Amino acid sequence: MPELVIKILLTIAVLAGLVGLFILSYLLNKKVPRPAECDQEKSSQCAHCANHSCHLYQNHNQEKGD
Repeated sequence: MPELVIKILLTIAVLAGLVGLFILSYLLNKKVPRPAECDQEKSSQCAHCANHSCHLYQNHNQEKGD
């Protein structure tokens, strides 16, 4: 029985580590500045795009004041 408990705890630790790495990489990625050569006008294409979960679409709506 203790063998099963060790396997369960090890599985929980591995999953918690993976979730922690995902959160850490997401937060570090948000801190990276946008490159200077990045095209700022891509959000103008959002009028033709149906993907409303896209970060460009959200930024486009904020710029327009919607």
